[in-house]
Amino acid sequence: MENISFCYLCEDKQINKKNLVCMQCQSYLESFVWSHCSRCAKIACDHTCNSMEEFESIICSLQYNNLYSHILSLAKEEQNFNMQKVFENVFSRNIRNTLENLILKHNYSYIMLSPLRQTRLFQGGWHPHLFFTRILDSIKFDLDGCGIKFDVLYPYFSSHREKQAILLPEERERSSSQSIEMFPDVNHKFSINFNLSKILVIDDVMTTGNTAKLCFELGQEYLPGFVWHWYSLFRATQKTEDTEMMQE
Repeated sequence: MENISFCYLCEDKQINKKNLVCMQCQSYLESFVWSHCSRCAKIACDHTCNSMEEFESIICSLQYNNLYSHILSLAKEEQNFNMQKVFENVFSRNIRNTLENLILKHNYSYIMLSPLRQTRLFQGGWHPHLFFTRILDSIKFDLDGCGIKFDVLYPYFSSHREKQAILLPEERERSSSQSIEMFPDVNHKFSINFNLSKILVIDDVMTTGNTAKLCFELGQEYLPGFVWHWYSLFRATQKTEDTEMMQE
């Protein structure tokens, strides 16, 4: 019985300790597949809008909800070790498969992790970026023999930035007008190869898209002329104009 435990989420079903969550919870967490327009994230959109046209491609895996938010909050903000392991255990296959397929298809020159707040850098601790980095290192190793190589960029906000989830829409807009500092992979001399022109930005959650737009605008200083793609594990739906008017 020493290898038997209970599911970390439902705390009801017995599982093998290495699995962390039961099959029912695993299936439930993987069931919220993103099916709406990835550009505007509005449910009524027919996928033909030109929102976030700065990006040639925007890929999202799952529709953000209260359960995902709860898991991320415990893992990131409270540094709950169990929830960190649940996040990695549940979503690793989805992230790994999606990223590897994108890299094989587009042969990116650079892959950038979305900018972190300075407070996050100073505090340290677990963050999805660490998980993304391990996956990228693994993909790099596996694809080395295929001649596919990419460098990883780790930008950060050079001025104070509040957590976007706690801000009102107008406050998020104001918080976007700030600077990003960018530095490349460890021991890599930053240089731009205009012959290899695609870059992929990775984030755990996309809400309004303001961070994505800021990455593109300020990234032009470092990577002018590049074709930009965006991948987010979670995407939050956005209200339509009609919904906003009904609520006023």
